[in-house]
Amino acid sequence: MAAELVAQGTLAPLRLRPPADSVLAAELPVEEAVAALRSAGYAPVQLDSAGAAVVERSPVRRATVPARAAAYRQGAPVDVAAIAARLNGSG
Repeated sequence: MAAELVAQGTLAPLRLRPPADSVLAAELPVEEAVAALRSAGYAPVQLDSAGAAVVERSPVRRATVPARAAAYRQGAPVDVAAIAARLNGSG
């Protein structure tokens, strides 16, 4: 795999070199090299100075709650008849 990445022309700007069979080094800063490899479809693993994998967490995205749902959640009175009418298509 390392040889494939080194030989890939689109990654030439990284100037990758394999110091070991499963290790690649780049002349660019780590963040730029990792971003370039990811944009090329690879899933590189960054190691810290002790050799441990650096795990990055994406921020958690939550859907926004519509105002009506928030009102129901906050204990607002629920008009069951109106909801039934809407579900039946008559309201």
